[in-house]
Amino acid sequence: MKKGVLVLAVLVLLLAAGYAGVQWYVDREAKKKVDQAIAQKAALGGATYKKVHVDLLDRALRVKEAEIFPSGGRAAVPIGEIVVHGYDLFGPQKTDRVHVELQRMHLDVEKNFNPAMGATLKELGYGTVDLDMVVNYASDEAAKVLDVREVSVDVDNMARLSLGARLEEWQSPQPGGDNPMAVLGTLMRVALASARLEIEDRALLAKLKDSAAKLQKNGQDSYAEARKEFQDKAGQSTDPKIAAMYKELALFLDDPKHLLITLAPQSPVSFYSLREVRDPEEIIRKLGLSVTR
Repeated sequence: MKKGVLVLAVLVLLLAAGYAGVQWYVDREAKKKVDQAIAQKAALGGATYKKVHVDLLDRALRVKEAEIFPSGGRAAVPIGEIVVHGYDLFGPQKTDRVHVELQRMHLDVEKNFNPAMGATLKELGYGTVDLDMVVNYASDEAAKVLDVREVSVDVDNMARLSLGARLEEWQSPQPGGDNPMAVLGTLMRVALASARLEIEDRALLAKLKDSAAKLQKNGQDSYAEARKEFQDKAGQSTDPKIAAMYKELALFLDDPKHLLITLAPQSPVSFYSLREVRDPEEIIRKLGLSVTR
């Protein structure tokens, strides 16, 4: 009995040592890849970090306590953790499936923004901007499909924006393909199958509304003007669904807390096919645009 327990204990120790050895090796190789990526992007600025770790079970690369140094001499941007999901342990990182999180990014209003934007944010009562960001998409070159699962920005005491979309007839940008007209032509052929944009206010829109109200006496209340425009369009539209959409937008401006905009065309719609449509309501119908609060 004692011999069996001893053998089991030895096996557990060997397994633990083996796992620790694999973890050390994988972390070391991941650190090399991170350093190589930083070196390749040196022209865009520099970066430092405190630790690189790979979760072996869920294949997530974690770069902890990073600092990004933008080119142009702007102040460093601290990021609590950068997480790359679906990390390839043994080969180059795939570019057709990307799921990256930037957690606890910290921006100083005076140091990290241009003077005009910084002044606007200070006027609204912000000295710093703390946010989390997620980019999650997958592309299928053979099927010509881009599935944007989530692109979101969650800013403390401001707002959260989340975008999702499915694009067909998609072609990934080719290296060196910097001809603006060629890029525009490619984008015009892309067909929108579905999309959704969700906005959750956490103080920013309310602050903007209050700021606009202060300018009302000078005839500059953009909120009031936009609200009146939506109300007028709701009254003018002969399409009940479109009238309801404009009413929802007007109500959102009255109480800007949550808004969900969805595009659900009956069949994928290319941007090229919309170029000659002059009636805004026809475009709304083609795109299957709806708005809910």
